[in-house]
Amino acid sequence: MKVNGYTDIIVNEVIGHKNNGGVLSTVFKARIQVNGAKKQLFIKTMPGPDQSQRVFIDDYALDAREVKTYSTLFEKLEAFEKDFSVNKDNGIKSMVCKYFAGDCCQDKANRGFYVVLEDISDNYQMPNLDKGLNNKQIISALENLAYFHSLTYCYGQKSKTDFRIDYPMAYHSFLEGKDSQEFIATLFKRAKDQLIERNEHELANILEILSKDYVSKFKFAYGGQDGRFLTHGDLWCNNLMFNKDDRCILVDWQFTCASTPYLDIAAMAFMNQDPDSMDKNMDTFLKVG
Repeated sequence: MKVNGYTDIIVNEVIGHKNNGGVLSTVFKARIQVNGAKKQLFIKTMPGPDQSQRVFIDDYALDAREVKTYSTLFEKLEAFEKDFSVNKDNGIKSMVCKYFAGDCCQDKANRGFYVVLEDISDNYQMPNLDKGLNNKQIISALENLAYFHSLTYCYGQKSKTDFRIDYPMAYHSFLEGKDSQEFIATLFKRAKDQLIERNEHELANILEILSKDYVSKFKFAYGGQDGRFLTHGDLWCNNLMFNKDDRCILVDWQFTCASTPYLDIAAMAFMNQDPDSMDKNMDTFLKVG
């Protein structure tokens, strides 16, 4: 088999991969050989028609955004780094998964997409959602984000690019969509049920109140668009992977958008630790970000 310039490809195993934390795609892992060399792949594809998260892909083309980010944006940023001889070993390639191939079709009759990435799970793991992130992990992620924000700013200024054209914020549109609101309602219910199971009734009540009026609050929180920068746009525990030294890889670039860097910084600071830890550590996080 030959794919995208890679020859003599043998597929040894493809298995489905389930992640209950929140995945907007169908996911597979594969073991292959390329010219005799073994490789492990992580493959994202279209959710099935019976999967409720499919609305985000069908209605808001998040797949096209991610394919474009991996196949075009990162390539341009890497070339920009080389032109200015900056961060050879710690540049954009060091903070994202290796990309092999990807494409999408927006035609309704043939709707679908795929993204083929390196599977890094032997050396990097997602953190425990219940425990959140420790300070070292948050600082590692913020350092990557600060570099990404500054790199996109420099690239945009040099190339006279307004990122709002190709990477508009998707949140406002799907917050108003009927199908997406129904899906978000299921997430609120699942979270509330889990809190009640853990006897966190006060938090469950707070979540219930938020679920009744989250659209206006989220619109305000995600209000700032800024064409000079690109942001990851969806920074929480499930979109970060860490090795044993807490070195960070940023994953899931479906919500990449033109916005103020504070969007990512606030998500890292407010969504990945309990409130007491967050208040105690905020000054440190802001200095890094």
